[in-house]
Amino acid sequence: TAIFISPNRLFMALNTAKLGNMKMPDSAIEMALTWIETNSGTSPEDTAIAMWCRLAMRHDRNEPFLTDGAKLLTANLPAYHEAAEKGASNNYFYWFIGGLAMTYYDDRNLKTYWDNACAKAVLSAYNANKDSCLFGSCNSTIDKWGKQGGRVYATAINVLASMCAYTDYFGPASEDGK
Repeated sequence: TAIFISPNRLFMALNTAKLGNMKMPDSAIEMALTWIETNSGTSPEDTAIAMWCRLAMRHDRNEPFLTDGAKLLTANLPAYHEAAEKGASNNYFYWFIGGLAMTYYDDRNLKTYWDNACAKAVLSAYNANKDSCLFGSCNSTIDKWGKQGGRVYATAINVLASMCAYTDYFGPASEDGK
């Protein structure tokens, strides 16, 4: 089985390298930002990734692309779907990356709106049956990436998605990382 890695995800790796003070040409970042700007919006997930990458690299909330992205994300809030109920699939990764995007976008009202929906969705994915061997984990069988990642992935990504609700963005770190 081949795993498709979108250029947005590759940019996430590039951004992480930059945050770790790894040397790279500025042209690589500019080319990635240009690609993101011209190719995002195809899905809420890709838009969330693009928003997070753009904000992490440029820290400029006033770009129209970001305003439109925030509208798209809030129109597609996290919601847990039982597979048997509607035949729908969940996207736990979207819940996480959308939370990061809304944190970096730094609009308190939109972030609260997102966080409330995400908390409800994550709690629905959580197995609270203390008599079950699956107690404390999240259902991976009805997640978009659950087949590849399994129950450990599903639980970990939902913990990260939950963490976004308790994270405030304080702006870019200084050059010395403080």
